[in-house]
Amino acid sequence: MREESIMKALNVKPFLRQRFFGQVSSFSLDELKTMYRAIVLWDNKFKSTSRWHPDIDMELLVGELCATRER
Repeated sequence: MREESIMKALNVKPFLRQRFFGQVSSFSLDELKTMYRAIVLWDNKFKSTSRWHPDIDMELLVGELCATRER
């Protein structure tokens, strides 16, 4: 996929292009997939229950995402 179509699909502003692709390229595809799955699970939990603690759950999500880089 070309950079322009990615930027448009993600609605990333042109002036952030270099920074965006610099950060994305520092992750492997497997790392990105793992992080995406964690975010989707968090989002589903958020949408499906009224018994959740957003602050705690967000901290757990961030911890899990950071741990992905340490593996």
